[in-house]
Amino acid sequence: GTIAGRLRVTEQGEVVSAKYANRGTAAAHLELLLSSTLRHTASHTKTPDRPEFDDAQDALSELSQMAYVSLLQTPGFLEYFQQASPVEELARLKIGSRPARRFGATSLDDLRAIPWVFAWSQNRHLITGWYGFGAAMVNFRKFRGARGDEVLRDMFRQSRLFRLAVDEMEKSLYQTDMTIAAKYSELVCDANTRQRILQAITSEYCKACDAVKFLNGGQIIGQRFPRLCERVERKRDELARIHTLQVDLLRQTRSEPQAGTVPVALLQSMNAISAGLGWTG
Repeated sequence: GTIAGRLRVTEQGEVVSAKYANRGTAAAHLELLLSSTLRHTASHTKTPDRPEFDDAQDALSELSQMAYVSLLQTPGFLEYFQQASPVEELARLKIGSRPARRFGATSLDDLRAIPWVFAWSQNRHLITGWYGFGAAMVNFRKFRGARGDEVLRDMFRQSRLFRLAVDEMEKSLYQTDMTIAAKYSELVCDANTRQRILQAITSEYCKACDAVKFLNGGQIIGQRFPRLCERVERKRDELARIHTLQVDLLRQTRSEPQAGTVPVALLQSMNAISAGLGWTG
């Protein structure tokens, strides 16, 4: 129902130049949007209502939210987020129409949505794209049994909404790198907090990967998206070096605070990682 002969989209600021700076690229992208809209409109048929699908998706949504909120409410989570990501340095940059967080921010509620996602992409945790899904799938399958497994597989094959959600989670999981994430976690001062939060995220990452592989027939994470794999693998080594550099810069900057300024090299590392991933969140 979203597309009915017309489509309105909002492009992220960091991709505008990549898509529209060149006349040929801009024309090709607009043609792709137009042709896709027309093709979908012409071929669209109403999907029969499946109450059991609605029930299953509601249950997964609730279970996933519970797991996500549980992580956010874990003691020490805010400190982990602030220290294991460049969010504090981002908040000091005077860029954009609004600050990264509200003045005097002392909680997650004070942080704006885009910096929240941006910070988790910079440290390659990317929890905003998948955290909670693994736990939700584990609990759903535990309580629904064999019939629940059948419903999940049917949804993956027949529900475009559920398939899209799983596809996007799989892409986020593929771009997540827990080895790099562990390097950022070393910036967290308290060892107990560092181990507790990283262990929770790593555990959920494994559950989410298992859940996706259960649905996609056991394929390796990312295998269904060869173009994404090619793009990520081409830049993997270079990104790993930039992440290592950024961790060192964050450690140095925090040990020698200079009147709230952010070193140019650190800012450049943020830009390089965003460009390498192809998005900021």
